[in-house]
Order: sequence, then C-alpha cells, then structure tokens
Amino acid sequence: MPSLLFGDDSSRRKSSGSRRTRMIAGLVAAVVGLAVVVWGAVRLFGWLSEDGGSSGVVAETSSDATEVQTPYGLGAQTPVGADSGEADDGEPMPMTPEIAGASGNQTPVAAEAPTSPVGTETPPSPVNGAATGGEASASAQVLLAEGRRLEREGKLVAARGQYAKALAAGPNPAQYAEIAGCLASVSERTILGKKLAEGETEAELYEVQSGDYLSTIGRRYAIPYRLVQRINGLPSDSIYAGQKLKVVRGPFRVRVVKSDVVLELWLRDVLVKTYRVAIGRGDSTPAGQYVVLKKLENPAFSPPPSQRGIMKPMPGGDPQNPLGTRWIDFGDHLGIHGTNEPESISQRVSLGCIRMLNSDVEELYDFMTPEMSTVEIVETRP
Repeated sequence: MPSLLFGDDSSRRKSSGSRRTRMIAGLVAAVVGLAVVVWGAVRLFGWLSEDGGSSGVVAETSSDATEVQTPYGLGAQTPVGADSGEADDGEPMPMTPEIAGASGNQTPVAAEAPTSPVGTETPPSPVNGAATGGEASASAQVLLAEGRRLEREGKLVAARGQYAKALAAGPNPAQYAEIAGCLASVSERTILGKKLAEGETEAELYEVQSGDYLSTIGRRYAIPYRLVQRINGLPSDSIYAGQKLKVVRGPFRVRVVKSDVVLELWLRDVLVKTYRVAIGRGDSTPAGQYVVLKKLENPAFSPPPSQRGIMKPMPGGDPQNPLGTRWIDFGDHLGIHGTNEPESISQRVSLGCIRMLNSDVEELYDFMTPEMSTVEIVETRP
C-alpha cells in the first residue's frame, strides 16, 4: 500500500511540474511574440515617419491651414514675437536662418549674394573723360565720335545726322559747344553749300522756269530769295529759264536759350548755326513762342516811353543807332536786332529785345521768312 500511495503521489507531482513548465514556456513565447509585434510596429512607424515627406503623407494637410512662404533668396524667417521650435498647435515653425560663416552643414540661400543689387544698374564708364554728364553725355560722346568718323570719310549728310542725334542725347555744356561747332561746319558744306551733297534731304536742285523770279522761287520753298542768291553765289537777282539752282526747303526757325545767352538757328531738327547774343535784364525777355511778323533793313530808332528824355530818335543807317542794321519783329514790341554796343553781347543788358552783332543779324535776316519762321525763347536748353 505504501508503495502504491507513494507511486501515486510521485505521479501527481510529475504531472503538476509538467503543467507549470508548459505554462512558463507559453508565457515566455507570448512575451517574445508581443516583443516581436511591438518591435515591428516601432520599425513600421519609424519608416512611415521617415518616408512621409517624399510620399506625400505629411503634405496632405487641411486646405484651411496657413502656409508660411519664404521670400526668394532668403532663408526661413521666424515671425516677430514667436519662438523657434514647436508651435502650440504642433505645426513646425520656420527656423531662423543661419548666418553665413556660422557653424552648420548647410549654407543659406542668402549667403550667395548677387553680383549686382536688384533694381540697380552699374553706372556707365566715362567716355573720353566725359564723367560729369552721366549716361546722356556718354551717349552724346559716342554719337559725336561716330559723326567725326563719317565726316572724315566724306559722308557729310550722314555725319550731320549723327551730330544731330548727339545734340538730342543731352550733352553736357562742353559737349554741346563741340557738337554745335561740328554741325555749323557740316551744315555750311551741305545745307548752305552750292553743291547738292550726296544723300541730302533738306535741299534739292530746281530748274528755273520761264516767268520765274528769285522771289517766287523763295516763296515756293518758304525761304527768303536772298538765301537762294547766297547759296548759289549769284552776283545779282537775275536768273534765266533752264538754270539749275540749289534750294533749301524751309522755313528756318530760331531758338533763344536764356541760360546760355545764345541764339540757335534751326532747320527742322538740324542745328545750323549758333550765335552769341545779348538779352534783357531780369525777366524782360519773356519765354514763349512767337512768329516773325516783318523785317526791316537799317531801321530807324524811336525810344520807348520809358527812355524818352534819355535817348533820342535816330535815323536808319546811323552808326549810333542802337538797333544796328537789321530789325526782325516778332510782336509785343520785341525783336531781334543789331547793336551799336558790340561789347554788350553775351550779357543781360537790353530792355527785352535780342541783340546781335550787326554782321550776325545781317546773316540771320536772310534766313527768316515773315509769317512762317518762328522764334522760341526758353529759359534753358531742353
């Protein structure tokens, strides 16, 4: 019996131990399985997080979310009053840009400075020393040089065109004087020369018809007949049918520049000649547009009311006549005339009229066509 009882007890102990072993093994297996599941989940979550930027998972946000834009050429900016890092709503904030040269692996976009600031231009280099006139004077200098080249090659009309462009380009005072001199020289050989220059557009040859007079030809071309006589070198006003005459298509015009105290003779957009003049004191020579009304040779002088008792009347042709040898009337008691005081030229001394040397006003007289030629008085050169 005892052996039987002992045998039964031993069997029970063995059966109980086997069950505990199996339970422990199952528990260990469960723990290991759970660990594997957790580890796999962690790896999977990490992979999704790392791949979210390229896969578009993070990019698909609500349409109501506000997108923070970074201006081109600058790093991300931290809004004023905000701390860098995480915002309260969990959205990432733009990071403060790194300063060029600071520690870090990446260089911000702004570190690559542009060669020229946006919206600015590098000033042009001075051309032949013309530094004070800026871009306009540099352009004028280039056109002037081109005109000189064409003039040396004998292409006078083309050279005149370049000089005219140079004058319109806004030259500085020194360049203006040089360009005006070039234009006067070329115009004397083209517009005012006896021969019709190659490519000339301001003049043409005219064949005299039966019944023509110099005066009728002049009226046809809006120029004084004496200019036709002068250009063609005619000793008198006698002409004959079939004769070829060079004629200029007028009318000529005048511009008086008060700041420079000069008178400019123009044929359309070509400056033909420049004269030194005298103008009125203060504002007595009023700026404005006028038309030549009439012309007189050797005008008689009658002093204005303000000068009676100081000046006396003088007949035309008197060497002391303050009007000199010519009078070109453009209204409002104003005119262009000669002078008995050549030393007054280039000064502001008259009562309002434009004074010229007698030799100059006699020349100008032959360019002015009454009721067609204009006189423009300006404060400064345009």
